[in-house]
Amino acid sequence: MKHFNYEKLNKLKKIEKFFYIFTFLKFFLFPFAILIRFFQKKKIKFLISDGFLIGDIVMARAICKTIFLKYPNSIYLSNSKSKLILEDIGIEVLEYQYPWANYDYSIKGILNLFKTFLKIFLIQPEYTIELRGDFRSIYFLYFTCSKLIGFSFTGGKKLLYKEIIAEEFLHQEEHYPLIAKEFELEYKEEYFRREKKVSNKTKKIGISFSGSQALKVLPKEIGLYVLEILSKKNMKLVYFDFKEEPFLKQIEIEKKFNLYILNTFSFEEYFTEIEKIDYYIGMDSAGGHIASMFQIPSLIFYGTNESKFFYPKGNEKLILMETDLNLSCRPCSGANCQNEIHQNCLVSISKEKLILGIEKLLSYE
Repeated sequence: MKHFNYEKLNKLKKIEKFFYIFTFLKFFLFPFAILIRFFQKKKIKFLISDGFLIGDIVMARAICKTIFLKYPNSIYLSNSKSKLILEDIGIEVLEYQYPWANYDYSIKGILNLFKTFLKIFLIQPEYTIELRGDFRSIYFLYFTCSKLIGFSFTGGKKLLYKEIIAEEFLHQEEHYPLIAKEFELEYKEEYFRREKKVSNKTKKIGISFSGSQALKVLPKEIGLYVLEILSKKNMKLVYFDFKEEPFLKQIEIEKKFNLYILNTFSFEEYFTEIEKIDYYIGMDSAGGHIASMFQIPSLIFYGTNESKFFYPKGNEKLILMETDLNLSCRPCSGANCQNEIHQNCLVSISKEKLILGIEKLLSYE
């Protein structure tokens, strides 16, 4: 959902009118859709469309389970990480990530877009739910000839069979109960949670100071101060290291803080290792959402985004660490810092606040 990013919102609004020119093409596709439905053996009730990032999948767990419990003949559309995140729910997954989510507009990326369109068109679900209110996804799904349900935060209101009205800007997940209400389904926040099956004799703290964007890397001085505090605790410190890990590139930290560097080169391994930890400290990224899904006490740093829109849901032992300053540049795209003080949204977090946050985190059992 892009309601917080007004620059992107304005761009999408400008192109919306242009793309409406081509909506007449649906009328050529509709007869084929009717034929497919007539001969269809397996009827799909809902296609739930996300197609974005890992955190989005975790936040969609509750709406997926809500729909699946009543309509098991439903499908969730999102990236390849979805199967592992949703395997305990049992919903069928159609693996695909939109090019506007991963910025893959290569020839291969466009061909995959058409392949996915054909798959959805041949499935012919009765309803398609677009979760994010993203005009690009709405426009794409409009041509599959399904009854399209969703929000219109960035446009596409005329293309929706049924628009879900949100009276105010909410946390991304808090829009989903409105969808459940539309179909008279019982939505429960507890559906986010997943049982943690691993326990440790020695407490382990999982750490990751890097995220998916350039400005989602914790500034060196803050990261070192956090590690200095943690190194005095009688716990095992595990740092999740990825290829080309930005924070680890800044300084050699392994020996100084008795840090165990865990090289996780696949999502499956990363997912499994997060389940093994007792506490998590990281950036506003996938790790915090996965840890919260397992009800692992977590401390999450927020810089480029405001936590009120994107904090991990369902975790009662969650600490949000962000600046107390009212910065006009925040939220931002996460690519280039526009503030006079580089990453002021993070470097302005006081040491006192960090100490209190970490102590509170470690007080959780």
